Amino acid sequence: RLKLSYFLFTPSQFEKNITIDAIDIKDYFEQHKEDFKKPPSINIQYLGIDFSSKLEPQEKRTIKDKLNEVYEELKNNPDFEKAALKFSLPIKETGFFSQEGPIPTIGWSNEFLKTAFRLKLHEICPPLETPKGIYILKLKEKKDSYIPTLAEAEPDVKKILTSKKAIEIAGAKAKKALEKIKKIY
Repeated sequence: RLKLSYFLFTPSQFEKNITIDAIDIKDYFEQHKEDFKKPPSINIQYLGIDFSSKLEPQEKRTIKDKLNEVYEELKNNPDFEKAALKFSLPIKETGFFSQEGPIPTIGWSNEFLKTAFRLKLHEICPPLETPKGIYILKLKEKKDSYIPTLAEAEPDVKKILTSKKAIEIAGAKAKKALEKIKKIY
């Protein structure tokens, strides 16, 4: 058997007292710009119907049929607004997202993600069934990978520098405590 006593110095307990100045933020960003590179991202407009939790097979078939009808309409006239109005469907938009995270308003959907990133600008895809619902997607906007401005990256830089300083402080406090303990024993 072993009885153990210890002191715990977690970096997070020191973070609230740390201030990072603008010069340090700028210097760190300039030296590590590539670390903040944003991946390609897209913004999708979509029409669709979410599945209810207790969906009957016939209800699912009705939803598929309706969205197939909407898609046929869009093939003849690719005006999302007119189709949405005609079929009483709201047009939803994801906002920009990358392949590395969940899809805003949708969550994690591999089918949605793969299809969305294959689309060309303003291209409309056939109805896409996901576990959450059936959707018709249109690629509204696309952003290539880019290095953000300092202003965009500042919160991330500040978080990194705060974390690094907190680790240093926790390490120094732990070392000091160890020296005191060694003197006593």
